[in-house]
Amino acid sequence: MTCVDKDENAIYNIKKKFPNIKAVKSDILNFDYQKDKYELVLILNVLHFFNFQQAKQIIDNTIISLKKGGLIYLQVFSTNDPAFKKTNKNLLTEEKNTFFKKDNHPPQGEHEHYLIKMLVRK
Repeated sequence: MTCVDKDENAIYNIKKKFPNIKAVKSDILNFDYQKDKYELVLILNVLHFFNFQQAKQIIDNTIISLKKGGLIYLQVFSTNDPAFKKTNKNLLTEEKNTFFKKDNHPPQGEHEHYLIKMLVRK
């Protein structure tokens, strides 16, 4: 099992709590996607931090890294999400019900998000 994050503290915490997980400090755009390596890839609440081309690159690289029959579980924020109201409307993507937000998501205590979820098999 491999986890990728560009945040050094996140990697440190993952290694501390889950020593059996290979935690890699890397920007997901520059991660070494190895062909036919994974049976399951989770892309959770991260694509809205990238523009459309970057998100497409991440998904394309993920597909290459999947074994035949492998699964991608994708979760992104929808425009119904409260964060969208605070976002520049120019960040809308070609998908009319999703958006990309460039700034970080600080901890805000207990709150809700509106999500689009998808499971795809290669």
